[in-house]
Amino acid sequence: MIPVGAQADVTVYGRINNAIQFSDPGGSADSTTDVSGIASRFGVKASSDLGNGLTAHGRYEFSTTTDKEGGGIDDTRIATVGISGGFGRVDVGNQWSSFYNTVGTDMDPSYWVGGISGSTPYRSSNTIKYSNSVGPLSLQADLRLNGKAEGADSAEGLRGDGGGIGLRVAVTDSFTLAAAYDTEDQSDEMMTTAAVYGTSFTINNDNAELLGLLVVDGNDDGSLDDDEDYIEGLTRVGTTGDYYCVTAADQEKKRGKIAAMDGTAPDLGSDVCTVSAASTTKGAETDRIGISAHMSMGQFWGKLGWTSKEVTQGGMSKDTDYTQLWLGTSLSDSTSAMVGYGKSETDGSTAEPDALTLGLYHNMGGGLRLWYEGKSSDADDGSDKATDHYVGIRYDF
Repeated sequence: MIPVGAQADVTVYGRINNAIQFSDPGGSADSTTDVSGIASRFGVKASSDLGNGLTAHGRYEFSTTTDKEGGGIDDTRIATVGISGGFGRVDVGNQWSSFYNTVGTDMDPSYWVGGISGSTPYRSSNTIKYSNSVGPLSLQADLRLNGKAEGADSAEGLRGDGGGIGLRVAVTDSFTLAAAYDTEDQSDEMMTTAAVYGTSFTINNDNAELLGLLVVDGNDDGSLDDDEDYIEGLTRVGTTGDYYCVTAADQEKKRGKIAAMDGTAPDLGSDVCTVSAASTTKGAETDRIGISAHMSMGQFWGKLGWTSKEVTQGGMSKDTDYTQLWLGTSLSDSTSAMVGYGKSETDGSTAEPDALTLGLYHNMGGGLRLWYEGKSSDADDGSDKATDHYVGIRYDF
């Protein structure tokens, strides 16, 4: 008898992607130069014919350490099992979210540096996903059951119960439109936040306006200069006055921005205080929507995307909108380039962080590619721009 596994069509694949990284965080922090592993991975995927038009699928993909000794195979990136047929395809496990596959790929087509930060989530844990294509329409929908992003995915993945749906339409051979929605509910989880310490810093109401901070009229008298008034999001030192607790990392930024805008430079405080006490609160509910478009014309292409994230916690909601534009061109049969610009806007803040990205890519054939990506990020809070440059070599097999 032939084992069932021997009938499967198995493919082993991987990516070794290393780059020389030049980073300048701005301000007083030192610039660094390093060799970094850039999303290297190792995977196995298999499929087998079940008959009656059905196919079974399985896939394991792991992140790998490729820039230093140790580490080896690390966290699971993808782990799915599924079945496909005339009805479409169903996969179960840790996988790319419908939101990312539909709109996120337009928001972030880069190898590594990405566009404006936070515009899209990536993978989704504990997920059941359905996908299908009919003519010019492509549909994906997923459902997460108590899905918690763990390990390497905790900062980029989707958490909590929830799900998403995405639809892509090929309007013409060179123009596509996409839309996606996702919701995640962590309200049943208890989130623990450690205490943060800083020093006292004078921020009067005029300075607060310069910094884009919200001054709350505490006694509803129409005035913003009473002791009852306070600055939202900062902890006041004492019950009255203009002293607030600000982390050491933020003090120079705030002081420098005030000096740049009105010519004064408030003294830095020296008294240690608690910026925020340790707390345990219920998690948040997050809703995302996104739309994007992709157009190609000869050797040129463009992507335009917009996503919005609404986070609700403790009865309070805050929206952040992200807009991202990419323009690219084929310089030759083996060389291409692209440039991207993105901006975000958050309710209650006058700051509008933005990022400018440049990418150059050369395909040498046989799976080997040389590439460069650079990014300049401006937090729009008075601090210097942060820059990152990567000169990489990537081999796919």
